[in-house]
Amino acid sequence: MKTRSLLTLLLIMACMALSAQEISTKQALKLIKKSRLRCSRPDFMSDDHKCMDFIYEMGKLDIGKLEEIAKSAEARQAQNQQISKAVAHLKESEEHVAKALEQIHREQIRYDFFASQKRELEADREAMSRQAPTSPLVRVHYSEGGMMYNPMMPMEISKSEDGKVVGSCGRDGAKKEIDPKALDEIGKLIIERKIYTLLPSYHMIKSPLPDIPEVIMLDGMAWHLEMEYADGTTIISSGEHSTGEDVGKVAGMMADYLKHLSPNQERR
Repeated sequence: MKTRSLLTLLLIMACMALSAQEISTKQALKLIKKSRLRCSRPDFMSDDHKCMDFIYEMGKLDIGKLEEIAKSAEARQAQNQQISKAVAHLKESEEHVAKALEQIHREQIRYDFFASQKRELEADREAMSRQAPTSPLVRVHYSEGGMMYNPMMPMEISKSEDGKVVGSCGRDGAKKEIDPKALDEIGKLIIERKIYTLLPSYHMIKSPLPDIPEVIMLDGMAWHLEMEYADGTTIISSGEHSTGEDVGKVAGMMADYLKHLSPNQERR
């Protein structure tokens, strides 16, 4: 198995090297006509439904296997770009060229979707292995929105330039001095509940694939949390669905410290 993986990797690297070179119109037309001469196409780039299925299962793949697939996709994508550039001046009336360019366009959409989701997966894995902050919490911001108006949103507690703990909530955002223990207590909660390992995004996967209907959330709640530390570390997480009770606990503690500042405004 190791030998086969090595051979596959070498073939991919060779294909990437060739794809980095300029090709002539004649060479591009040959590649269009004889698909066996093309860089190997990963299965997810062949069909929208296969791409969507792959995206949902991608996190289960071994990191090495995922990188191998990514290299293969990059090689195919690079060659696609070279072909597109080489035949761009040809008339669209040449049916086989137009068909090939449409296929390349669809592969581009699938590749871009894969690349963006792979970046999110890598960010998620980095977040899950993030070490607990050792620097004091100096700012925490929380907001949520949806069909229901909440006069407390957004909420923020931070350390002012003169060292005081200040808070704000609601639309005006005016900062007022609050209980000096607020940031320390919220900081402890973040450490105890390991809230610092929250993933960057808890949003639904939105498909850009033409054959897959886009899922649109018409109501419900979206939330956003920012935690900033004295050493410059900033942790940001947001989403359209719940991560469990931990984010709610941060929001609840913030609300307790800020409740006397509540603007209690009527909806305008």
